[in-house]
Amino acid sequence: MRCVIWTYRLGDGLWEARLYGRAFLVSSFEFLVLSEDLWMAGRYRLRREWRGVREERDMATISFGKYQTESRKTWSLIHTDHAIVYPTLGLVNEAGEVAGKIKKIFRDKEGVIAEDDRAALKDELGDVLWYLTQICTELDLSLEEVAEQNITKLFDRLERGVIGGEGDVR
Repeated sequence: MRCVIWTYRLGDGLWEARLYGRAFLVSSFEFLVLSEDLWMAGRYRLRREWRGVREERDMATISFGKYQTESRKTWSLIHTDHAIVYPTLGLVNEAGEVAGKIKKIFRDKEGVIAEDDRAALKDELGDVLWYLTQICTELDLSLEEVAEQNITKLFDRLERGVIGGEGDVR
């Protein structure tokens, strides 16, 4: 299991978290990912150097209450009064339902997909298709042109030997 601790910069300072001799330099707000044993030990040292002044102190892992208070400072209300929002949220929701059903097939049925599973997945995939269609319509795109663009992109990657890997542009 991996856990998260955060630190942040004040002014032009450089933050450094020390975890049992291992240093993590932090130059701006970011997350430090730690193993569960370090998280459970609840110990690390924080060194701040700013304009030649060094500050060091022992730190404890952040509580969820503190995290909730501090993270709220990075939040802002984003107005979403646009026709594309509802189908996008619906698409993500339905894709999550597909993933959940697949997960349970592997967790509970050793990966064997029965006919009732296929029928349930067919229903959920239909919902995915419906929401995808609504997004395409809102963007004035046809499903055909989206499919053509996708297959062109995939075959281009295949021909260049970059079908695997990460990143949209490869």
